Amino acid sequence: MSIDIEITQKGLFKKKLGYKTIIGDLGYGVYENNRLTEGKLGRDFIVYDKNRIGRGISINCYGEEREKVIMRMLSPTCEEEIDTFYGIIGRIAKAWKCDILQDGEAVDPNNIGAICEDMKKANRGFLRSMIEKSGDFRDGNVTLFSAMWQLDLGDEDKAEILAADDIVKAYGDWLHRLQEMDVYYAVPKFYETDKGILGMYFITEDTESAIPLVPSVPFGITDGEGKPLKADNWEVCFYSVTKDENLGRMSYEKFVEKVRVRGRRYDASRIIIGGMSSGVLEGLLAEN
Repeated sequence: MSIDIEITQKGLFKKKLGYKTIIGDLGYGVYENNRLTEGKLGRDFIVYDKNRIGRGISINCYGEEREKVIMRMLSPTCEEEIDTFYGIIGRIAKAWKCDILQDGEAVDPNNIGAICEDMKKANRGFLRSMIEKSGDFRDGNVTLFSAMWQLDLGDEDKAEILAADDIVKAYGDWLHRLQEMDVYYAVPKFYETDKGILGMYFITEDTESAIPLVPSVPFGITDGEGKPLKADNWEVCFYSVTKDENLGRMSYEKFVEKVRVRGRRYDASRIIIGGMSSGVLEGLLAEN
C-alpha cells in the first residue's frame, strides 16, 4: 500500500523551492544498486528520519523551479514517518500557493493534520492485517522496501510485534533497529560468462556483513530484453583491503554452509557475519 501526493505550484510567477524546505533536518539519499547512497541528491531521492528510520519517503522534483513535487510513502510504516510525510507537505504548502492531490483527490492544506491522524489509523489496521497473516500476507515472508534497503519480515518477527502492547511502536522499533546498524548490506553484481549469467557477492576483510541465506536477483534488475534477470550461477568473491587484491572465489552455497554457524539472524532471509580477517578468508578458500 502506498500514499501518493502530487503538489503543483499555481500562478504565473513561480517561486523556487529549495531542498531545505523539503528535507529540513531529515536524512536523505539516492538508491543505487538496491541500497541507499546517503547524502546524495537528484531529481528522485529518498528522505527519512535519522532517529526513526522507516520505509523512506520518495520525492520527485521537477526542474530548478520545482513546479511540481510528487511524494510517496509506503504503508505500513512507523507513525513518526507519517508525521514526517505530512510535515513536508505542510512546509511546501506554506512556501507555495499550490494544489495538493492525495491519491488523485484534492486536499485542503488546512486539513493536513486531520488527514495525518486518519492515515495513522489506516496504517495501524494495515499493519495488523499483515502480522496476523491475513489476505495477501497469509503465507511466507513479507518483503518490505525500506529507507536503506530491502527487509524481509518473517513469522518470528510477526509474532514478536504482535505480542507487544503497541504493535506500531514495536514494528517501528524493528524497522529502525535493522537499518541503523553499521553493517555492509550485501547485494550482488552480475556478469555475462560463457556459462550464463553469474551473480557475484563481495565480502571484504574485517567488514561485518548482512548476507542472504539464499542468493537472489534484486527486484527491478532486468536483462537486455527488459525481462527480470535470471542468474545461472552464484559465487562470492573475497577482497582484501590491506593487500588491495581479490583473494579468490567460491560458490555462494558453499560459502553460506561454512559461515552460517558463526552468523546471527538479521531478518527472515539474512544473517550477519562478523568481520573476517584476510587469513580467515584465505582459510575458507583453502577448505573449498
